[in-house]
Amino acid sequence: MNAKQNPLLGSYSERIARTFARRDGIRVRIEGSSTPYADLVKNEIVIPSTIDALDPKARRAFDGVLDHETAHLRAESEHADLPASALMRT
Repeated sequence: MNAKQNPLLGSYSERIARTFARRDGIRVRIEGSSTPYADLVKNEIVIPSTIDALDPKARRAFDGVLDHETAHLRAESEHADLPASALMRT
């Protein structure tokens, strides 16, 4: 039985959500099929539900995207005195 089928571990996206919440206090919303993005106002990352269908190589690449989006939220919390628009530049 792989992790995707194991109800104790949950899907890839559910595991991501739990990890980010525990490690960084960041909420993860799973919806749609659009590009992942950081919502600075809600302190959450929005990821597409389609990530559960990615092959392992694509998931590793996606992990880098998540790190990038998380960095936006970390920067926001570290530099709360700056306007959000200053933190959105990549």
